[in-house]
Amino acid sequence: MTYKKVAIAILLLPMLLVNNLEAQDKFFKAFSGVSAAANEKVAEHQQFLKEFYKKNFRVAENLNLYQEYIYQEWVNESWNNTFSEKSTIDTTGEVWIWTTEEFVFENGSWNNSHKFIVRTTPMSAGDPVILGSLSFVWVEGGWIEISKITYTYEGSQLKTVLIELAVEENTFIPFQLYSYEYGNLQLVSSETISDFIEDWVFVYRSEFDYSEEGRLKESREYKWIDNSWTSFIRTMLNYDSYDQLSIKTDYLYPEQVETPFRKTIYEYSISSGQLAFEQEYYWENNEWKHMLKKTYEYNSLELLTAVTTEEDYGSGFEFKYRDTYTYNETGLETEKTGQEYDGSAWQNKTRRLANYTISSVGEDASAPGEFRLFSNYPNPFNPSTIISYSLAADSRVTLKIFNVIGEEAAILIDADQKAGQHSVTFNASNLPSGIYLYQLNAGNISKTRKMLLLR
Repeated sequence: MTYKKVAIAILLLPMLLVNNLEAQDKFFKAFSGVSAAANEKVAEHQQFLKEFYKKNFRVAENLNLYQEYIYQEWVNESWNNTFSEKSTIDTTGEVWIWTTEEFVFENGSWNNSHKFIVRTTPMSAGDPVILGSLSFVWVEGGWIEISKITYTYEGSQLKTVLIELAVEENTFIPFQLYSYEYGNLQLVSSETISDFIEDWVFVYRSEFDYSEEGRLKESREYKWIDNSWTSFIRTMLNYDSYDQLSIKTDYLYPEQVETPFRKTIYEYSISSGQLAFEQEYYWENNEWKHMLKKTYEYNSLELLTAVTTEEDYGSGFEFKYRDTYTYNETGLETEKTGQEYDGSAWQNKTRRLANYTISSVGEDASAPGEFRLFSNYPNPFNPSTIISYSLAADSRVTLKIFNVIGEEAAILIDADQKAGQHSVTFNASNLPSGIYLYQLNAGNISKTRKMLLLR
């Protein structure tokens, strides 16, 4: 079979693992595209990058860990393997290479399925960024390229994301282009998506407005119809006195008339500032109908332990879904279990197991002899983020937070510490949104980085 025929066959394969892309994501959106089958495969690559950005592209605290995830389904009163993924990191060059291989469980054994290779700048070279990625599928005993994604920047600002499809070995054709513009506080003011047919054609556009503190206030989405941008969705966001998102309201435009569609109300724990309840309403017969609610539970370390979903479509609220989480002694997630309610009890449905293996990266990152202050994760964050650093020698250490005009906002560390790797969680629930600086001082060495609190 020729490469081209194999590539075409790949695009027609059903997805092995279907993931729903979240709307309003900065880098990732459902595709309009030229082929539904091609869309699925490239969307799978985009979904992987989204998860990579959220999970695998991690701070030094977890950089020393290779990750393996095993996905299972509950069938015939037992857990059955379905899918797994393993990640490794090569830090020997000027560009770091992150490889994730995916496997499906068939006929009692694990078989190659997909592979993703992501290139980033080093964690030790300032705020790291994704440079590009390749996706592959396993066909007839070998890896075949599916798609390539390239990121371009101006300074630290992401300007374009180019998606290309593989049609021959090392030969790609344009598929989709994401373009970004920036406004105040260096935040994204617009995202424009174009499809390549015979030339680039506009497809979708999102615009974003922020408060002076950097909180997203409104987003507007448009479709390109009859050579003009046509309103599609508008989202309004309101915040409480603690600068936490309290109400999100979506509007649709049937026949170009703005119509309420969905409203979500968020409630937080007074003590920890973490999300406690999520109430969802839909517009029906000219009024808001309460149809869904989620309850979030945490352990004593403020780690999420359960999310329970209840729905009401006319007969009162009933349990529907529940996700529970288990962690090891270091706070790393080891198990996520999904259940459905059958009317009388919770029934197992899916499970994800996580294993971690020490890598040479961790040995390097935590070794005495080097002073490092790593990028906080997540960033932007709301309301908590983790700051990690390594010390070259035993030192008197201070770690302080400042706002953009140099006022001290918090002192996280002021103590003697041993050489090696350390991390601390910064909870900014009492601070307004905006750009903050975190400064590490150890002996006569000092280093500062910036982070964004975005409600």
